[in-house]
Amino acid sequence: MRIAVMGAGGVGACLGARLIQVGADVTLVARGEHLKAMQRNGLRLIQADGYLKVPVKATDDPCEVGPVDLVLLAVKIYHIPEAAHSMDPMIGPKTHIVTLQNGVDSADGLAELFGPDRVLPGTSYTIASIASPGVIKQQSKTARIIFGRADGQITLEAEAVQDCLTPAIDAELTGDIASVLWSKFLLTAPGNAINATSRVPITRLIQTDEGRDLLVRAMKEVAEVGLANGVNIDPEAIPKGIKFMESLPQDQRMSMLDDIEAGRPLELNAQAGAVVRIGRRVGVPTPINDALYALLMPHKDGAPPQA
Repeated sequence: MRIAVMGAGGVGACLGARLIQVGADVTLVARGEHLKAMQRNGLRLIQADGYLKVPVKATDDPCEVGPVDLVLLAVKIYHIPEAAHSMDPMIGPKTHIVTLQNGVDSADGLAELFGPDRVLPGTSYTIASIASPGVIKQQSKTARIIFGRADGQITLEAEAVQDCLTPAIDAELTGDIASVLWSKFLLTAPGNAINATSRVPITRLIQTDEGRDLLVRAMKEVAEVGLANGVNIDPEAIPKGIKFMESLPQDQRMSMLDDIEAGRPLELNAQAGAVVRIGRRVGVPTPINDALYALLMPHKDGAPPQA
């Protein structure tokens, strides 16, 4: 398969590097100094047990890539409309798109644009960031994604995508992607919002009884919204989420904290905002997520104007 990684930042470049390492035909679509560094020096991936350096094909122009068999879409949620338009030259008659955003509805617009048979909603459990242009630091022990068709079917085409990825990535094909997305969402949506509001690493916050209780209550609201929306929520999802948080390094930050401190736009509408929006639609009160959403709204589009 020919593969394009659209949005080769931290997670996208990490996945791309691992695929290139095993010989996959991969093109990275990126921009800015990170792109220039990769074009000049290749891509370096720093891992807990060492590092690897791979030569890359990298561009900021999807027209240079041409039609591919698979697009791994790793852009921020608010960049999806722009990405969907610009990646059109990479979409051939049999191209599949795996989405890797946080959130529960990022694939919906793509399915309307390219067709539901082409789009495989997914999520990444890979923690990675740009350490410097052309250099990615992978904090998670593994590179893992889960994806599947929105209708739950396990098709030969979806299995072929999994077979293509598994030599390099822990790629799981599921028949209930909605449950997977919501189980992660009930941790990441309130976790990101609380982390960005408190401005301290999430692992330090949950060491206090008050911080842990706040996160658990916010997660319960998300679970209740998901259940009312007809999603199968793992009854153990909340304790599992807390246990996962406890396993992280003591200075672990969630991405929204990095974004707010850097003055970048936030994925607020697709996270806490989605909890509030879907909660209202299904008639489930979400007072904690409402408050977090309101507190972060001035930062939604980046650094607020200085008084």
